[in-house]
Amino acid sequence: MAKSQTLVEVARDADQVLIPSRYQKPFIEAYQSLTGIEIPEMKGRKMSVCSNGKIFRWMRGRDIPGCTARANVTNPNMRTIGLTGSEWCDEYAASTNGPDLPWNRIGEKLGCLAVISNIDDDVELTRARLKPGFEPLGVATAFPNFVKALSKAGEWNITLRIPVQGCAESVAELFNIPAVDLVSTGATLAANNFVVLQELRESYPALVAPSATWGEQE
Repeated sequence: MAKSQTLVEVARDADQVLIPSRYQKPFIEAYQSLTGIEIPEMKGRKMSVCSNGKIFRWMRGRDIPGCTARANVTNPNMRTIGLTGSEWCDEYAASTNGPDLPWNRIGEKLGCLAVISNIDDDVELTRARLKPGFEPLGVATAFPNFVKALSKAGEWNITLRIPVQGCAESVAELFNIPAVDLVSTGATLAANNFVVLQELRESYPALVAPSATWGEQE
C-alpha cells in the first residue's frame, strides 16, 4: 500500500491539478490557502497552464471526479488531483459504475443541495410529500445519482423525474415540478419565485485524490 500522506502533502505533491472552469474563485482560494502555492491567472482561451512544476487544467466541475480517477489510471506516473464541489463528489460516489474516489473538504461552505419549489405552488403540501406516506415527489435535477441514492436509502421521499445538465429551476418551472439543485446565496431562487423546501447536503470545495495513487488520507 502507498505511504499515507497528509492532505497538504497530497495537494502540494500533485503533478496536475484539475480546476472548475466556472466559479473558480472559492476553489483557487482554498487550494492556495492549503498549500501556499499560487495558481496563475488563466488568460485568453487557454485551458491549461504550467506553473510551480505543475499543470493546472481547467475543466467542467461536474466532470472532475471521474476525470481525476481516469487520469490516474491512464497515466499513473503523473499524480493528478481535482478541485470541485463536494456535491459532485457525492453525485459521482452514488453512480453505479464509479470506483472508490476519496475526497477531502477544504475551504469555506459554498451552499447546500436542496429541494426547491416554485412559491406559487402549495409549499407546505409539497414539503409534506418529502416524508413517507405520500407518492414520491418527482424532481428535476443535475444530480440524478444522488437523488436515486437518497430515495433508495429512504432518507427522503423523492424520485428522479427529469435529469438535466443545468438550469434545473427553468425545467422545474416549465413542467411545474420541484427540483434538487445547489443553493448558495439564494438570489437566483428569489429572482425566480422559488423557495427551499428541504436542505439535503452541505456543499464545500473538495480535493479529490484517488486512493490507488495516494494511499490512505489523514
